[in-house]
Amino acid sequence: MSRGTPILYIPGIMGSQLYLPEDGRKLWFSPAAVLTDTGRLDISSPLSVKNNGIDLQTKTPLQREHGVLKQDILLIEWLCLSYPDSPVYFFSYDFRRSCREAADALKVQIDQLLAGGAEQVNIVCHSMGGLVTSSYVTRYGADALRNVVMLGVPFEGSYEVARIYLTGDIRDVPNTIAETVGITREMLAGYPGLAELMPSVRHLEESPLTREGELLNREQQEALFAALIPETYKDARLFREEIETGLSLLREKENCFFGIGDGKTTLRSLDLRKGIGSPTPVETKNGDGLVTTFSALMGGMLSVQNTRVRAFPVRHANLLRHPDALKWIAECLKE
Repeated sequence: MSRGTPILYIPGIMGSQLYLPEDGRKLWFSPAAVLTDTGRLDISSPLSVKNNGIDLQTKTPLQREHGVLKQDILLIEWLCLSYPDSPVYFFSYDFRRSCREAADALKVQIDQLLAGGAEQVNIVCHSMGGLVTSSYVTRYGADALRNVVMLGVPFEGSYEVARIYLTGDIRDVPNTIAETVGITREMLAGYPGLAELMPSVRHLEESPLTREGELLNREQQEALFAALIPETYKDARLFREEIETGLSLLREKENCFFGIGDGKTTLRSLDLRKGIGSPTPVETKNGDGLVTTFSALMGGMLSVQNTRVRAFPVRHANLLRHPDALKWIAECLKE
């Protein structure tokens, strides 16, 4: 019996489980391992992922990969239930590293599925997973992709990342309990993947950083970020330039769909009147709590009136859980 198009789910930052390569023990997220081996989360320490090649349809619900702390359980179970004839895969990746590396690993998995008889694959991606997909399309094109569903993707970055770099307060990083296990600002500043989530040039132009209400110009803003993350800044900006090709292809792709959260208080800029370490939040209701609508719509290059765009009155993580969002995702994946 022929099977349906394979579905690959790509989670957001810190949504993939990471393992110690020497013994296979889970590091992220295992409270016991992280508390004793926090230093292994430094970018200099190699970590690995597991089970990307396992078809979740062959496992029971209790055996399936559901991401860190099972935060993606509703989406994974919904995909398996909605498309019982389609293989479903959870694509984990090392979120510390550049999205380029994850894109290359995604290429390997997609090629294996095509070699196994699949004509194309479907992708559902959330947050940073959308930047991985964008990098894949930039590097390898979109011919292998049938339907793509992008959820809460910070195409233009997020000011939450800027806030982390300025303050060191990482409590609100999505999908993490990082502060409780000793992950430091210095450690995060070394992550190329996190740097690729900082506000893009377009986002900084649309809602610049300010000081006592006075706008910082582009040179001042870029100099600030370059000083905050000297090891990762330049390459992260280059990454943003590179994926413009992929973003254009995804905008033009007839069966690429964009789900966004809206109506939630979201950071849209920062005012530095109290100093760099104590920025005052500048907020908007046009966003999902972590990603502004401007960013989720590719800096205004997409419109909420576009039939391939659907806005939901939910927060960032709930794009993976809200019943209306889940139904819409299943509709987008129809053959």
